[in-house]
Amino acid sequence: MEVELQGLPQYATGINDTRIREYLILGGIRKMESITVLFDDPIFLEQFTKTLLIIFAVCFVTTLIAGMTNKVVIYFNFKDLFISFMVTGIWVVAAMLVGIYSTEGQGENLNTMQTIIMYITAGISILFVIFTFKLSIQYNRSLPLGVFIGVFKIITGLLFILIAFTIVLSD
Repeated sequence: MEVELQGLPQYATGINDTRIREYLILGGIRKMESITVLFDDPIFLEQFTKTLLIIFAVCFVTTLIAGMTNKVVIYFNFKDLFISFMVTGIWVVAAMLVGIYSTEGQGENLNTMQTIIMYITAGISILFVIFTFKLSIQYNRSLPLGVFIGVFKIITGLLFILIAFTIVLSD
């Protein structure tokens, strides 16, 4: 069995034995195929999702407890809380504005005003994300911890808005 030598990885080009090269190349292809097949399996995907949710829940509870025991600073003041929630909260305002500017028979396509609203909202949301991370790093005095707390704050804001929408829509 002869294997094409063009496009070989760097580690395989210096090997003289053709059988070893074939093994390395075909082994790499088989590994990629097995990963692809793994993510196509619905049972694996369900278990993988459950595992990620469990890891997220443990991190969430741990961060919450660390904040309650004053080991980390989650929200320093009301300004910090407001900025953190506006990362996702600004999208609620944008959704209302897009609804106001919608026309009958428009379908799923956005008109020019709606597109402008979405771009402005994305820009403002990115600024709030940057400011949230800046404040988290500043108040926790550590880059890795500040980034972790920043992600926690953004996800908490997203969960708060999802819970609020669920309560409003259920009534």
